[in-house]
Amino acid sequence: PSSGPPKVSGLEKTDVTVGAVPVADEAGLYIAKDQGLFAAEGLHVTIDPILSSADATKGQNDGKFDITAGNVVSYVQDQVSHRSDLEIVAEGSLMQPDNQALYTLPGSPITTIADLKGRRIGVNVLNNIGTLLISSVLQEHGLSARDVHFVPISFPALGNALKRHTIDVAWLPEPTASADAENMGLAELTDLDQGATEGFPVGWYVATKTWAKKYPRTLEAFLGALKQGQQIADSSRTAVERA
Repeated sequence: PSSGPPKVSGLEKTDVTVGAVPVADEAGLYIAKDQGLFAAEGLHVTIDPILSSADATKGQNDGKFDITAGNVVSYVQDQVSHRSDLEIVAEGSLMQPDNQALYTLPGSPITTIADLKGRRIGVNVLNNIGTLLISSVLQEHGLSARDVHFVPISFPALGNALKRHTIDVAWLPEPTASADAENMGLAELTDLDQGATEGFPVGWYVATKTWAKKYPRTLEAFLGALKQGQQIADSSRTAVERA
């Protein structure tokens, strides 16, 4: 990390709490913290893990989080329903190969997307980005969301839900996917970076408009460090895996 005085002077506040779903999409955030990039900007950043982006906006509205990192669908839903008044401050991630996929237990009779008809698919929350991505893939293979049963289960518990046979298929993003695949021998059924959702925007960094207006220099410093973290994440797989 760079030494010397912070690049942005006159920070309105130096303690920043970020609510983030702990998935690989947010690797740049963790890298910026771990490598002292936020500290170099004069910021002390705390990252609070959250289960879903729905928790993110509630936490923001309650003043628990300054900035949140989550999926685009939750933020759009909150904005159009007027539950929140948000400002997108940075892009988080786009869909890319080997980042999100559907997984089954070894030896599962489900080996093709057509086999998903009538099956139970575990997702972290209903009516959100997971169901949107999966529904898009289903549609391209002649099925619809009505042909499957979505079951809400938190990411850390999805692998065990497969083992207990409470679901037939699990939607897993990285790094949960790699960990569960290694520990349980899970088989990838299909990568979700395909068709209409190839390159689809997955994550954003968001603040409330009130917060962004009140702390512009703090936000500028945060984004400066985050950008450096994202650049490292984009160029170093090792740094992402470590994060």
